[in-house]
Formats: sequence, structure tokens, C-alpha cells
Amino acid sequence: MVRSYGPLFEGELFNAKSVAAAAVNKYGQGLIVLEDHLENVDPCLSADIRLLRQLLTESPPALRFELLSGPHLRSAIDAAFIDAHADLKGVGYKAISTACKLLSSHLERAPSAPQGLGLNIVQVEGDCDLESQAIERLFDRFMSRNVAKVKAAIVEPADGFVQLADAAADLLISVDRGLYEQVVYNGRYVGFIDYAENSIRSGYREIAQSVSSHLVPSTFFVSYHSAKDTETLAEAFLHESLHKKLSNTLYVNNFLIDGEYSGKFNSYWNRDSRWNSNQWECDRAVYAFHFYAHFSNFYHDEKFKDAFKINGRAKETVAEERGRALFEWMSQTWTFYLTQQGWEFFSELSRRAGYLQ
Repeated sequence: MVRSYGPLFEGELFNAKSVAAAAVNKYGQGLIVLEDHLENVDPCLSADIRLLRQLLTESPPALRFELLSGPHLRSAIDAAFIDAHADLKGVGYKAISTACKLLSSHLERAPSAPQGLGLNIVQVEGDCDLESQAIERLFDRFMSRNVAKVKAAIVEPADGFVQLADAAADLLISVDRGLYEQVVYNGRYVGFIDYAENSIRSGYREIAQSVSSHLVPSTFFVSYHSAKDTETLAEAFLHESLHKKLSNTLYVNNFLIDGEYSGKFNSYWNRDSRWNSNQWECDRAVYAFHFYAHFSNFYHDEKFKDAFKINGRAKETVAEERGRALFEWMSQTWTFYLTQQGWEFFSELSRRAGYLQ
């Protein structure tokens, strides 16, 4: 049977642009809910949000997408909803106010063309933009202690990284623009990470090659392990952007069940460590299946293999074995963490990946 990854990008739930647009629209709806909720709590802030929503409606679609896919605004809306259970006290209340100011600053420059699609490198030195500030704050809070043997931080990229990132983007486009769209529609920002302590930032470091989290919206991170060549970095970009795409899919759709499931998937191919357990919670297993379902098909494609200098069948065989193992585990446990609609989505993904006939 001839395998093709084309079907993995087709349809409202699978097309990168459609998934990203649906998430943008839902965050826009979030502003409406916050405006209504704040009307009696803080009429002034509610009025600010109402004005900003009006301005967003009048803005060019590209600018609206840029703003509502930005990690600063998204994390502010997320935080405000979480804090809503405590009468919007604390960080969520401050965050939405700051986000309103961010929107104002963007809209003041609305007549100029927005940056458009492309990866933005997270800034850590000099006069950092608000998006980079938000990413650095979120990474430190949620990710810095579980992506490496020691505490990690976003750092200035290694020499030549920007040029290598451009080459990686060009490589994806040369194979299929659809691959590049997976990256830029759902992962807008990339941060370079390393050990936080500069004095031990040399030689081999036990740190993730690439990593992302739904707690840091529209952003993924790579380390020096990914920056060794164009092909490795392009794979890292594609890998993490698929995770961000799934985050957007889960945000928009009623696929998850609230609550906790104690079962674990044994990722037998991973070396267990203090910071990277091979006993995966269900959410990590679901994200991993989504990744392997795609990459097992990428590795079957001759053009992809040629461009990424993949020889033999080793990678495609390994990716397919892992994807099938994950899907088998999900098929036995899904009722604990997925809705019926969620299971139908992942079953359809499995069918398109060639795991189900």
C-alpha cells in the first residue's frame, strides 16, 4: 500500500490553517465572555475590552490573527479564566489589564503591515517585546525545572542559529509548503534554551532536544542538540508544531474529560530519568501518538526522506511501531480521559495514518 501524509492535513480538524483560525476565534470569544463577566466587577476594564474587541473587528485579518495567536494575550485570557473562580484576583486580573494595553499598542500601529507568517525568535536581551517577556515568564514558571537535569532558561541563540532557522524553514518549504504551514500557523515563536547557570553551559548538557507545553501558547523551544544541522532543526520545528496544533485542536473541541486518570503508558524506548520519566500520563501519551501518527507517514515519503537525508527504513519502522503501541494503549483506556468525539478524532487520525483499515 502506498502511504501518503496528505490526508493528515485535509479537513477542518486536520488542516493547520483551519485549526489555528478556530483557536483564534475561540480566544476572541473569550474576550466577549470576560467583558460580560467584568461588567459588574470592573466596569472600566470591561469597557476597555469592549473597545478593543471593536478595534479588533475593524482590523485586517492578518493583524487580528497575529494578536490573538500571540502568547502574551493568550496566556492573559487563560489566566483570567482560571482566576475567574476567585473573582479575578491576583495574576489573572493583572494579566488581562496588561493584555489590553498590548492590544492598544498593536492597534496604534495597525496601518502598518503586520509581520505576517513566520517564526519569531524569543528575545532575552535588550528591550524585549511583550510577547518575549510573557514567554520568558511562563517558561520560568511552568517549564524551567522539567526540561533538563538542572534548571533551564531561555538564552540568546547560539551563533548562526537565526540563519540555521531560516534554512530549516526553506527545507520544509522545499519538500511541501504544507509542512511549513504546520509550523507557522500553530507555533509562532521559538525560544533557544540551555542550562540557566552560565558557568555549566558548556560541553554535553542533559537537556531536551526540543520541547513545548500547552501552558506556553504558540511557542516551542529547542536546545543546542537541535541546532547541529538544518535537518535536525527542521524536524524539531515540525515535531513541536504538531504538539501546538494538537493543543489548539483540544482547546477548540470538546475532546477531553475533566478529571484525573492514574494509568500510565510505559514508553519503553525512553531512558527513565528524574526530569524525564518514561511512565507517561495520558496527556503526554495522546500528544506522542499525534506526533508518531504524522512522522511515521513523513518517513514513508521518498521526497521527505531525500530532503532530510534519511537512509533505509529504520526511522519509519520505529515511528510506526511506537505510534501503533500508543494507539493500542489509547484504545484500551480512552474512556477515562477522552469524550466520544475525542476518540472519534484520534481514530480518524489513526485511519488516515494507515494504522486502521
